[in-house]
Amino acid sequence: MGQQQFFHFYRRLIALRREMPVIRDGALRMIDSHEDVVAFARELNGETLILLANLSGESHAAPEIGGEVILQSYERCGSFDGRTLRPWEAVLLRAE
Repeated sequence: MGQQQFFHFYRRLIALRREMPVIRDGALRMIDSHEDVVAFARELNGETLILLANLSGESHAAPEIGGEVILQSYERCGSFDGRTLRPWEAVLLRAE
């Protein structure tokens, strides 16, 4: 896996923007994470989505956040375990 899978994830996320107003219009809240990990929540009308993205070639601990996986870049390599972001892994979660 690598940057190519990350690119495909991003393309699918853009498509979801049309279907999910929370992605497009939700309030943005940054989440503390490792310096190589982008983590934020989008919140709108009681719905919260969380995006976690590892922007490096090394695995990093994921912020401790639970949720249902909606989209992930490692679809063919097993599900996101909720603890570790693999290199170039990105995950979109619906908060519980």
